[in-house]
Amino acid sequence: MALVMKFSAMTSMYRAAEDKHRDAHDFIRMVKINPNFDRAELAQLASLIYLDGGKDVLEMVRQARTGETLQL
Repeated sequence: MALVMKFSAMTSMYRAAEDKHRDAHDFIRMVKINPNFDRAELAQLASLIYLDGGKDVLEMVRQARTGETLQL
């Protein structure tokens, strides 16, 4: 749930850019510290935020795990 909350903040059009970067930092740390979370549940919860949220959050997880820059 915490990952989805950070994802929601990072993708919000109302959040300031500097806050999105702080959220991205938190998101990346959570992904790296908790490698065994349920990806299907994460995608399902993120899909409640917007239609492609599930696909997008899993892509951000992939980027976080491989050290790529998250596209905010």
